[in-house]
Amino acid sequence: MFTTDKLACAIIVQIAVALFTHQNDLFTHQISAKKVNKTRRRLLFTRLNNALKTWHETSLYKSKAIMQQK
Repeated sequence: MFTTDKLACAIIVQIAVALFTHQNDLFTHQISAKKVNKTRRRLLFTRLNNALKTWHETSLYKSKAIMQQK
């Protein structure tokens, strides 16, 4: 029974990570799809997009490392 519970928890964590990653990918692509104009407002979105990409790559790396440890 313990092995089944542990397996179920691992699957739930993987699904949650996959959904979270997918939502971040969609949001990042939506921002990237906009044409970048050199106005202050557009620069804010560009910087936000770059920050989100960096955070997303870091979170993917961390989640993979956590999964490998388990």
